[in-house]
Amino acid sequence: MGGTIYGPRGDAMKINNMDEWIAIERWAECQQMARPGFVFEIRNGAGQSLLAGRGPLLSQPFDWSAGPVRFRMVREGPRSGPISAPRG
Repeated sequence: MGGTIYGPRGDAMKINNMDEWIAIERWAECQQMARPGFVFEIRNGAGQSLLAGRGPLLSQPFDWSAGPVRFRMVREGPRSGPISAPRG
């Protein structure tokens, strides 16, 4: 799965594979990249990662020792239902 996305300045970026990492400086373009059934994996310089939807970057998690450096699109996993109330 691949394709071409266009940034806010009209510059084209070819994506050959959804597993390709993209520099975090291009995060503003995630709106054009978003596809149903996919989310973005963001990875920091220490190798830690998180999943995020499109939109502005939120503050980094408290346990991250380095800032975000790249992201890629990954298939969204199945969603679970709400946690049941304890029995007893």
